[in-house]
Formats: sequence, C-alpha cells, structure tokens
Amino acid sequence: MFASEEPVFSEKGWKGHCIFTGMPKDSSVFENNLCKYLQSKKNFKLNAKVDRTIEGYSLNIMRLLTAQLSKDLIGLLFG
Repeated sequence: MFASEEPVFSEKGWKGHCIFTGMPKDSSVFENNLCKYLQSKKNFKLNAKVDRTIEGYSLNIMRLLTAQLSKDLIGLLFG
C-alpha cells in the first residue's frame, strides 16, 4: 500500500512511503528470507520510489525489494 496525495504511477516518478500488510496465500513462501523480513515489518512504514521506464514502471523499496511493472500495471517481476 502506497501513501500519497499524488499519483504514484506517473510520468515524473514518485517518492513516498509504503506499508506492507497481509499474509501470503502459499505457505511455502513463509520460508523465504524476504517474506520473513517483510512479515517482521508488517504494518511498518518504509520509503519507496517509483520511476517510469520504457517498459512501464520500476519500484524500489529501500534496496529491500525491486520490481518491474508493465505499462498496464500487470506482470510484476521481482529483482
């Protein structure tokens, strides 16, 4: 969840805050170190940045998580 009064996915890019909440549907994900870290920070505010790319959008959350979204915001690819 992103917290902003400005559009997060825009031509100019965006810097703001995001909050992780929820639970994975697949129980095997709980063994993943990233999942363990995110669950320990659940409902904890983190800095986030969204940049426009040729393919769509690039998300960066505190060097913890990077992801690519297509222009139609479908097809999340984690890096």
